[in-house]
Amino acid sequence: MPGELSARLDGWKAIADHLGRDVRTAQRWRDERGMPVHRVPGRKGGAVFADAAEVDAWLFQTATVVDAATPAAEFPRAIAAPTVVDQNRVLFRSHARVRWLTAIALGLLAAVGTARVYVKLAESSSADTPVRVEMSGNAVIARDASGTPLWSYPLPKQLGASADEALVTGAEIPRFAPVNLDGMGSPGVVAFLHFVKAAASGGGPSFLGSEILYLSSRGRLRWRYSTAEQKLTFHGREFAGPWRFRTWLVAPGVKPRLWASFIDQVWWPSFVIKVDGGGRVETALINAGHIESLERVQLADGAHILAGGVNNEFRAAALAVLDEEGTPAASPQTTGSPYQCDGCPKAYPRRYFLFPRSEVNVALGEPLNFADTITLRKTSAASVEVSVRESSTIGLRTVYRLSSNLTPESVAMSDRYLEAHRDLSRQGKIDHELDHCPERRHGMHVRMWTPDGGWTQIAVPPTFATTAAR
Repeated sequence: MPGELSARLDGWKAIADHLGRDVRTAQRWRDERGMPVHRVPGRKGGAVFADAAEVDAWLFQTATVVDAATPAAEFPRAIAAPTVVDQNRVLFRSHARVRWLTAIALGLLAAVGTARVYVKLAESSSADTPVRVEMSGNAVIARDASGTPLWSYPLPKQLGASADEALVTGAEIPRFAPVNLDGMGSPGVVAFLHFVKAAASGGGPSFLGSEILYLSSRGRLRWRYSTAEQKLTFHGREFAGPWRFRTWLVAPGVKPRLWASFIDQVWWPSFVIKVDGGGRVETALINAGHIESLERVQLADGAHILAGGVNNEFRAAALAVLDEEGTPAASPQTTGSPYQCDGCPKAYPRRYFLFPRSEVNVALGEPLNFADTITLRKTSAASVEVSVRESSTIGLRTVYRLSSNLTPESVAMSDRYLEAHRDLSRQGKIDHELDHCPERRHGMHVRMWTPDGGWTQIAVPPTFATTAAR
């Protein structure tokens, strides 16, 4: 509050206690980093004191001061207009020299007001390593294990919007994990930003688009990726977003990379990118439908990225199997259909599955189903479970189990699915009882596409369980 007196910290012990550090660290910060500490006048070597407000302000300004002194050539190039190849492959050329690349998610979702985001990072022995990140107002704040602020980074405004128009607010991303994009160094932070434009008068805000920032362990911007100029064209119709960040993962290995999917805010196209530690971006998949889930699986023939979602042309849940080191790919669509991508990558996924809408989905009047959850089962024969959402309002699911060579081998229905089937039978919306349901007794037919064989149909029996996760 204006005019409020700040607390005085008398002596090194009080200063260290305020910082949550030992006395030696506090003295080092004064000597090496310029932390504001004053000495009582009168004689050399006299008692010291500090103003708590000055110390706190110094803590939050440290990263900004360091960054301001960094030569411009060491920062990434602004990407208001990234290079577009065939209208679909977005490549970001970064000049950042990345020394510390450990990524953990800070999700900043489109909402109005001020929210706070807490994300736990990898533990480290370094006293200056971020182990927790939060969002306060429009700034990212990193703290150490004791909760002491290490640095703050002011979030950028959306390009093209005035300072009063662009808002960035936050909520926690439910899935995150500590990673290291170059295999060494101190933890950094990846922030997924959603930009919102406040309404002029009344009404709700409008969504502007998404960006990804990578910040080093000391709060320096290493690279930045924007969807602002991304455009996709399907059968002559252009889709320019705005694009909303949907999900992400980090693939470890010799060349760790961040994978992320973006969906059109209104329409059905989506794309998946992969980004290396230096901020170099390559489009991995263009899909005629939203990609809702990503997972990585290591098999005998190499690592693969599984991208689950929906294909709008076929009105069916979809799963793309991508080689982790493969070239950019596009979903297989009917030639000449409105869902065929113009100028898309010529390659296709290694496999592409369509999981049919169940009879309960059809009876409920749902237009689509979605493969929104992928689970890796840790068994002697590694397998994958793909959970397909059959209703947008109640928890109805079919769950497909894939074998170790990623072929559908069995299917089950959730408890709620079975309950809904009974209710719809009683209402006359399904013309048979649950005990005589052909899907439950005989399973489902999944369509599979491969580059060599095109479309084939696989009969998937209901053998792995009578019920599955709700």
